[in-house]
Amino acid sequence: TACLLDRCVGTVLKYALAVTLLRTPRLIVQVSNGETVATGSGKPVLVNFWASWCKPCVRELKEFIRHADEIRREGVEVIAVSVDGVGDSSGNPETAATMLRKIQFPFAAVPGNADMVQAFQDFDDALTGESRPLPLPTSFLINAQGNLAVVYKGPVSVHQLLSDAALSEETLDGRWVKAAPLPGRTIKHPLVVTSPRSYEARVHFRIADRWSQLHEWPFAAHHYREALRFKPDDRDAQFRLGMSLLESGQLIEAIQRFEKALAAHPADAELQRILAWLLATSPDGALRDGGRAVKLAREAIVSQGEETVSCLDTLAAALAEAGNFSAAVEAAKRAIVLAGNSGKTAEWINHRLELYRQQKPHRSQLGVSR
Repeated sequence: TACLLDRCVGTVLKYALAVTLLRTPRLIVQVSNGETVATGSGKPVLVNFWASWCKPCVRELKEFIRHADEIRREGVEVIAVSVDGVGDSSGNPETAATMLRKIQFPFAAVPGNADMVQAFQDFDDALTGESRPLPLPTSFLINAQGNLAVVYKGPVSVHQLLSDAALSEETLDGRWVKAAPLPGRTIKHPLVVTSPRSYEARVHFRIADRWSQLHEWPFAAHHYREALRFKPDDRDAQFRLGMSLLESGQLIEAIQRFEKALAAHPADAELQRILAWLLATSPDGALRDGGRAVKLAREAIVSQGEETVSCLDTLAAALAEAGNFSAAVEAAKRAIVLAGNSGKTAEWINHRLELYRQQKPHRSQLGVSR
């Protein structure tokens, strides 16, 4: 997603109070006196994206200058990130630096780069699910622990900034109320009471999915766990946490997660098949259970309502682990026919078929059927 750096706005298009406290990309800037300003270092930090050609941006910076003493007195730091010359943005970094010197900007400032802008763009995309390019100015208010408190898309007044600085110290329910677009109070109803937790779960699930797409499995696992903390009965979060753990090589915990999901959804063909495969092909002998793997693989076919390539492939591996190699050969043959007798899938199953013909079970490195 490319950031739209040639569009600036004079009013706040979106003012989003963060109900979910998510860790933002880390930013460390060295200022002229040799000291550093960093997010997540014990003080709230406003990371402000601006450009020298953006008039609302410049007006906003000048307001920060006029209220610099007040901002510092409240313990808030500002990092101005110029996007001049980044991506499709016009201008150049030297123009931005000259402007900051001319207006005597008293806070930390740094020229941005494509990676920095993209990191915050990706963060906003994952948080909102919108994938809309950031306008200018856009600011991220980050709390003392390095978690997002507020996103401002458009100029923010110093009064609003300082009133929001303590937002993340609120409880989850307090943040939920303050994040509402209109003032009011929550209704004392069970569905309303659970709304903030459902929202937290959805946000963490969306962030986890984004990390999964990037194959960043430990980060994905962390956010799937957070989603489950707020919604313990979420089948998809439990399943995807298991898959993330599997990709990270944490086979024991992955099996535990699949077992927990299957206990809640006993006729789930996907869970039955994955567990059967792991119990049949795990490189760790202590985790294998051929008899149960066969049972689960057969149940997966029943739950699926038909024989599929993956179910038959799994059944073949389970039968081989249980020592029934002739039945494993027949199941693998049927899987190859269903796979069309060609292509990568058929090739992989053919490889396993040769093992079964030699009276050898299949052992998987990742634990996932390919």
